[in-house]
Amino acid sequence: MTSATGRRYIPPMLPSALSFLPPTRQQLLSEIRRRGEARAEELADSVGITVGGVRQQLMALYGDGLVVYREAAEGPGRPKHYYRVTPAAEALFPDYARDILSSLAGYLEANAPAVLEAFLERYVRDLQRTIARPAEPAIPFDERLRVLVTSLDRQGFMAECERAEDGSYYLNFFHCPLLQLARGTPRICEFTRNAVEEVVGGGVRREAWRRDGDALCSYRFNAPAPRPAP
Repeated sequence: MTSATGRRYIPPMLPSALSFLPPTRQQLLSEIRRRGEARAEELADSVGITVGGVRQQLMALYGDGLVVYREAAEGPGRPKHYYRVTPAAEALFPDYARDILSSLAGYLEANAPAVLEAFLERYVRDLQRTIARPAEPAIPFDERLRVLVTSLDRQGFMAECERAEDGSYYLNFFHCPLLQLARGTPRICEFTRNAVEEVVGGGVRREAWRRDGDALCSYRFNAPAPRPAP
């Protein structure tokens, strides 16, 4: 769609994390995303600023990890730069699927709790299958923790385990692929904690919760008592 001046009309961005960027950078990211990739000259024509101004903004976006570029030799002269958005930039755009997922979880909890229960139980079973026999007491505790953290990290939790000065352990999740579900029903977090307890032997206590606005989810527990010698 073009305006009366012949320049293509770019609609205002929907509210999202993208709105925290300066307006020109919002427009540039939006235009690159629409095109798939674009050169500074193309972006200048669409956004309505000079090529030099576009390049300056692109370098700032590149420094922030929001765009990357490839070089292409097209005849004599310097290679052309084609810019595209990064996954970090993609995450800034509105994603109503996440809100729908949260609403769906809340709806199931209120109207079809048996369906939600069956789903969560299957989720925990699937999660436990990714952890190679970690709950067996014969496996050394440190090895069980190592396998647990590795498995959760593969699930997208950005898991990390640390030992406190008092000897207790903290299992920290710096990302949660289930956050939108948890916003619809906190019960999914309880199922996740139960899966952790299967590995470490119980006594897991939540210390931080992203659902409550904390920067991470953190669970605290103690190592099980040594098994008596036979």
